[in-house]
Amino acid sequence: MLKPEDFFDLSQTRFNNLFDNTEYVWDTLKKLKKYIVENIKPNVSSLRKGEIFINKTLVLYDDKIIESGFDISILKKKLIIKKDG
Repeated sequence: MLKPEDFFDLSQTRFNNLFDNTEYVWDTLKKLKKYIVENIKPNVSSLRKGEIFINKTLVLYDDKIIESGFDISILKKKLIIKKDG
């Protein structure tokens, strides 16, 4: 009842290997730092484009940087991003 598969459908996430060999769902937290270092690729340098700060709003989606053609709103404490309408 406290296993990761009790909380998540592990077949529907690309991070399912993060939960391998964990008895309790919170055991995953112990592995998170190492997992991030080994699996998340840095992308800040491509956002900065040689500048110190990002001087506009960008959306990161599906491993791509979207610079225009989107609207951002927050309704009932929920972030909503609409692209091209």
